[in-house]
Amino acid sequence: MATRYAAHTTATQLHQGGLTRRTLRQITDYFQTYLAEPITLRQLAELVQLNPYHLARAFKQSTGLTPHQYLADLRLERAKYLLLQTDQPIAQIALQVGYSGQNHFSAFFRKHTFITPGTFRKLQ
Repeated sequence: MATRYAAHTTATQLHQGGLTRRTLRQITDYFQTYLAEPITLRQLAELVQLNPYHLARAFKQSTGLTPHQYLADLRLERAKYLLLQTDQPIAQIALQVGYSGQNHFSAFFRKHTFITPGTFRKLQ
């Protein structure tokens, strides 16, 4: 009996406060699909039918990042891929990954990688 109770408690605690796998998958798929679009917490909350505040907290518990940080990391990784795998202009890549322009993208890129997108492309 104690074993059965312990197993149930452990399984329940794993999801307590965080998002279910299905909900997390819905959000990450949405991020991938609409990477170039502005995405708000309200949109995500409506998608998964949760309160925005609860969603933000649960998302961070599940991933270790806020939805905004997760999306920023996703955009950065996609930009790195495009810089290395295509000859597209940096301004076009900036728009493809959801930045308003090359200056905004370059500033963000440099803040997180310590080099500019152009230098990143040349070094690889």
